[in-house]
Amino acid sequence: PAWTLEAYSDAAGGSMTNRRLGLGAVCGDFWAYVPWSRCINFERDESGKSFSGKMSLLEMLGPLLVVSAGAAMCEGQPVRVWVDNSGAVHIWQKGYSPCPYVTSVARAAAVVARGINCKLDVVKITRCSNRGSIMADALSKGALQKMVSLWTGPLPDAARVPRVLLKWLGNPVPSDTLGEEILAEIL
Repeated sequence: PAWTLEAYSDAAGGSMTNRRLGLGAVCGDFWAYVPWSRCINFERDESGKSFSGKMSLLEMLGPLLVVSAGAAMCEGQPVRVWVDNSGAVHIWQKGYSPCPYVTSVARAAAVVARGINCKLDVVKITRCSNRGSIMADALSKGALQKMVSLWTGPLPDAARVPRVLLKWLGNPVPSDTLGEEILAEIL
């Protein structure tokens, strides 16, 4: 509908040399930034794949960040999160991935959205194609000044990211209960 909240999220790949890289999201008077944990930057999953290169996983965290850190804004609203990773969009549409980590995050986003009565949609956008996507990209690179320069009006405080999500990012494990745990914290 016409009153759909338009949110933009972006994730940078992990890095062993740049500690500012992470996840960013913007929507209206909301913004959030999470730098990647040591685990995301340096560790591998049980199959030997580096978390830093699991881009569908990292990008799928954006919609989860929007509905969890922005729960008060999203509650009872239709929300469209624009991401520049087609893999994350397809995973959202299917509801699962062969990767149990991505499935955990997609499921958590759906559970949190349902718990706050939010109709969540995840759609594809071309990288850095409008102001919102440029701001989210800047946040994902830890370039706060660039994001601030594009912000219109007074900059609000950054949204508070649920501790449960931060803890999961510190040690990602496949989870069927991540969404419920986030809901328990934010409600």
